[in-house]
Amino acid sequence: MEDSILVRIELPGVALSHMRVSLLDSKLRVEGRKEREAQNGQVANEEQKPVRFLCLEREYGAFSLSVTLKWLVDAEQISAKLLDGVLHVRLPKSNVCGREIVIPIEE
Repeated sequence: MEDSILVRIELPGVALSHMRVSLLDSKLRVEGRKEREAQNGQVANEEQKPVRFLCLEREYGAFSLSVTLKWLVDAEQISAKLLDGVLHVRLPKSNVCGREIVIPIEE
């Protein structure tokens, strides 16, 4: 779609309750935390966490990433969905390219 910016981020195993998506000025920020699971599928407590790995292909803990946008977006229409471990963020481009503001000049 040319009228929107689409951002897709793979986040397998990250619970929706552990994610935060925000937009400040022209920077989209995605933050979260991926918890290590115990063998029963629940979040592992300190006693259940293994001391050593032979092979680890996933990372756990806090993460943060930022994407700088080059277009103005319509903040009222932004949407985000988590589908099958992929976060989809749709940022509709704004039709307003900027407004002229007349600044009064005092004598």
